[in-house]
Amino acid sequence: MSPSENPSSQPVPHSFPGGQSRPSVPPVILLSANDHVAIAVRPLEVGQEFRIGATLVRVIDPIPAGHKVAIRGICEREAVFKYGQPIGRATIPIAVGCHVHSHNLGDDHQSLSVAIATSPPPPPKPLKRTFEGFVRPDGRVGTRN
Repeated sequence: MSPSENPSSQPVPHSFPGGQSRPSVPPVILLSANDHVAIAVRPLEVGQEFRIGATLVRVIDPIPAGHKVAIRGICEREAVFKYGQPIGRATIPIAVGCHVHSHNLGDDHQSLSVAIATSPPPPPKPLKRTFEGFVRPDGRVGTRN
C-alpha cells in the first residue's frame, strides 16, 4: 500500500500467505516445562495477565524485560527451577506473578552439577588406515587406473 492509499499514515500490519496476520509475540518465554519461572520478553506491568498452558498468571510486581516471573507458588527454601535446573532457593515465599530476583532468591551451593559438561569425552580410537593400491618392490606405492 502506498502512502497515498494509507491516509491515516499508520503502519500497515504485516500479513503472511493466505491472509493470515502476524502472530503476536508472547509476553514471556518458558524455557522448560519443569521451570518455576518464565522470562519476560518485554516489561510486564502490575495487573497484566498471560497464560502458561492452562495457568493464568497475573503480574503482582513490575517485571523488567529479561527478568524472571514466578509462574507457580514457591515455598521458602524451595529450589527454584529455570532451564529445567535449580538456580537457587527461595529466601521467602514467592507468589505466582511475583518478580523473582536477588531480593527473594538465594544461592544454592548444593545445586546439582552435570559432570558431562565439565568432563571431556575420551579421545576416539584411531581409525584403521587403508590404501587401495599396491606397494612396489622398492617400497614406493602406486595405483592402477
